[in-house]
Amino acid sequence: MFAIRNKSIMNSFIRFHHIYIDHYDISSTGISLNEFRQRRHSLVNLIRHYMKTEQKQSSKNFTICLPASSRLYMGPDVAYFPFKQQSDFYYLTGCMQPDAILLINGNDQTFSTNLFLSRCTMHSTDEYERWFGPTITDGEKICQIFGIDKVYPIDQLITLKLPSSSILFYNSQFINDKTINKKNVVPFLKRFSSSIVCNQLTSFLHSLRSIKSFAEQNLIRRVCQLTSIAFINTMKNCKKDIENEYLVKAQFQYECEKLGDLSMAFYPVVAANGRANTIHYQKNNQSINKDGLIMLDGGCLFKQYSSDMTRRFSSAQRQLYEILLTVHKDLIQYIDSADTIISREKLNALADQYMIKYLREENILSRTIDENYAKNIIHILCPTGTSHHLGLDVHDCELSTAKQQLRPGNVITIEPGLYIPLTCKDVPSIYRGFAARLEDDILLTEQDIYEAIEKHDLMIKYSNLKLEIFKKTLPPDHFDIQNLEERIQFVKDILEPSVKSLRELGNETFYNSNFDQALIYYQQALDEELKSSNIDYSNVFDIHFEIAQVHAKKDGNHTSEVNYLQKLIGTQYSDDTLHSAVIYSKIAEVYG
Repeated sequence: MFAIRNKSIMNSFIRFHHIYIDHYDISSTGISLNEFRQRRHSLVNLIRHYMKTEQKQSSKNFTICLPASSRLYMGPDVAYFPFKQQSDFYYLTGCMQPDAILLINGNDQTFSTNLFLSRCTMHSTDEYERWFGPTITDGEKICQIFGIDKVYPIDQLITLKLPSSSILFYNSQFINDKTINKKNVVPFLKRFSSSIVCNQLTSFLHSLRSIKSFAEQNLIRRVCQLTSIAFINTMKNCKKDIENEYLVKAQFQYECEKLGDLSMAFYPVVAANGRANTIHYQKNNQSINKDGLIMLDGGCLFKQYSSDMTRRFSSAQRQLYEILLTVHKDLIQYIDSADTIISREKLNALADQYMIKYLREENILSRTIDENYAKNIIHILCPTGTSHHLGLDVHDCELSTAKQQLRPGNVITIEPGLYIPLTCKDVPSIYRGFAARLEDDILLTEQDIYEAIEKHDLMIKYSNLKLEIFKKTLPPDHFDIQNLEERIQFVKDILEPSVKSLRELGNETFYNSNFDQALIYYQQALDEELKSSNIDYSNVFDIHFEIAQVHAKKDGNHTSEVNYLQKLIGTQYSDDTLHSAVIYSKIAEVYG
């Protein structure tokens, strides 16, 4: 990290010049500009409906005030990274600029959107860009980028002329929130001291945000797929004798970030040796006993959308883990077959019922205790909720209560947990100290779009709704997968068609002596590589040699293998001396 030598540069931050945003391409968000516009329109319609039905003032003017996050600093000149935008602000604008404010003024007929931005605060744009990168300072261009009517310097917020007798919609938490620009927000709010004020703006926004659009579903689907792959690779690459939790955390973060534009949605939990009983354990620096259970709770952030998943790696206390897995499956099955209203509160109650049932069946809970006492015990053993919304925040739409009916477009987690304290006398001592949870992310969608997403092979029929398990891609225990067909399907589910995944499928089927299917996969891998704009010929020849090997095994001799290779020389590489030499070398190796 470089220190700023000329402190006058930093001190000049108090001398305001022109508005700016860091260079930004809203198309990179995965959400269209029209969708951001539609979100603002939907919020305005909700406000109008509220004013008409609750305030009985349909013709009244209204003002919506929504601030962005401020950039937080670890110390002088050192900002926390990556910057996390205030989710409601991002939902309505797509803007990632810190310290901005969105103001929407309207009535029952029209509305306008205004974005207030900080001014560029160095002596020149060139000076700023030398330190922080390209900017956009043209107000009209900024309006076009975000589909906003007008852009103002943020210091003009306090003097902006407002419609007369406006009802103010904001969120009272803004007053105490350390992550927003209170310097500009608080004086502005004081202008409404004699007005009607609704301080629950977030409740309107969360009712909108809880229903994910098709574009949002695709983003969450993608981040869940990538996180699943990171989990699996972490399991594969962490040796059974791994010594410390921080090594698992480091491996998981590496596996996430190497997949592309991913960051951590939250600080991961890596809890070994019963430390999962600390539900939000975060030290991640303790030693791991041999053959001990390791619980990894982690999630990724992709284009501002989150995933949240939990798996365990290995455990001697298999019996309890199987109970937890059964409860998890039963909850999914219930949603699959339910013909009544479903809520997260109902899922919580069902999880408790299932847990009591299976713990009793395994004689972990006494069959003689009455139902009320059993419920009290379960509240100790299962203190966490079974589900939460997922989206721009890991615990998304916090104002959507557990009693609310789940609807198409909701993305929620299913995460039963079992935490047995060492001090619990109601279970045998052998089980005390066990703690684990299983977490999957699911989407409820309408029946009429079944065909549009069926191709993902992640669908379960669900009366007039349908359930998509984003995390069918991550099996309960990767190390338990023995059946070849299941392994092949597993690879199909988690990876998009690619040279690597198709070759892996070819390898699986080849070693199972399913030669015809292996040839299909290898040929598909070859076709994918040859379609690439940057062909890797080492891959091409490796695949050719794999195909030749399949022919040899299929026919029981090397004649077919050599014939295939000689045919390549006579057709595809007849004018390519270098590549022909590579194939001749392979033929010599076969005969040798």
